[in-house]
Amino acid sequence: MARHWRANGVLVGCLLLGLVPWQPGWATAGSWVGTFSRLVVPVSDRPLESHQLAPPPESAGAKVTRVRWRFSSDAPAGAMRAWLCQGNFCIALRGEQGTTQQFAGRAADRTLAFRFQRLPVANHAGVSTVTNGQLIVDYRR
Repeated sequence: MARHWRANGVLVGCLLLGLVPWQPGWATAGSWVGTFSRLVVPVSDRPLESHQLAPPPESAGAKVTRVRWRFSSDAPAGAMRAWLCQGNFCIALRGEQGTTQQFAGRAADRTLAFRFQRLPVANHAGVSTVTNGQLIVDYRR
């Protein structure tokens, strides 16, 4: 028990001497959610972008730690390409749901958007619908 107290006393002493920086709210974690309901994606050479999914004011000054996504698509297998973008930084999504840390360290208070490109597939209509789009951005200060 005395050893535990001594360790805490050393930490308190270092904090008082200014050897260890301490800030109120340091390492505060949170998350925000962005959604879209429906997007009709025609066959095209250019991706179609969802609306910008905007973060809440509470995420100001925080950094992304992880992003999770999900959506549903009626496109035939291999006919839809998808990306998640923050400005010009985009990552290819390998499925209709997943998790990535590729946005880690980026500003959590910047908008994100999905991009979808419908590729032509023989014997299938040239339009697909993407629904129930959601992303969850985890962040830390």
